[in-house]
Amino acid sequence: MGVAKISFCVEELFISLKEDLEGHRREFFPDGWGWKLEEGGAFSVRSCYLKLVGLMSEEQVWSVEEKGVLETIWKSKAPLKVIAFTWKLFLDRIPTRNNLALRNCLPAEESTLCVLCGRTEESSNHLFLHCIFAEKVWESVMKWLDFSFITPPNLFVHWACWCNEGRNKKIRKGYAMIWHATIWVI
Repeated sequence: MGVAKISFCVEELFISLKEDLEGHRREFFPDGWGWKLEEGGAFSVRSCYLKLVGLMSEEQVWSVEEKGVLETIWKSKAPLKVIAFTWKLFLDRIPTRNNLALRNCLPAEESTLCVLCGRTEESSNHLFLHCIFAEKVWESVMKWLDFSFITPPNLFVHWACWCNEGRNKKIRKGYAMIWHATIWVI
């Protein structure tokens, strides 16, 4: 870029800044942080979360059961990074081959088949529930816990089956931890 062109860009930016500031009265208060989503101006994760939920696209409509699952996973005693991964998994935001292809991150000639079994397209539900590898892992865990149920069609129902299995709250929390650990291992 030539010197004349750079000085023109800087001059143009300066004029734009002057126009933006026109009519602005300077007040001499100390600088400080403020969070507009809370009355007191203090940041809270809750207000941020509610704002983000409000921004979700209209096409992403959750059933009552799915909303319940998304709320309950945060109550688990699993490590935060595992819960965050699970949350992304429920929202189908992990980099499966399907998601990478959707975002044009895979070359056009690249296959979207599962890297573990090569039989079906690699989606979150397939990779963590229906792939032969995942089925064997879940089968072993269910055998260890003496569980017996057919693998449901999606992760939401799978979570609900695991977390409603226990007789009391402590046992259900333990099952939730085991579910998170199994997802993390897969």
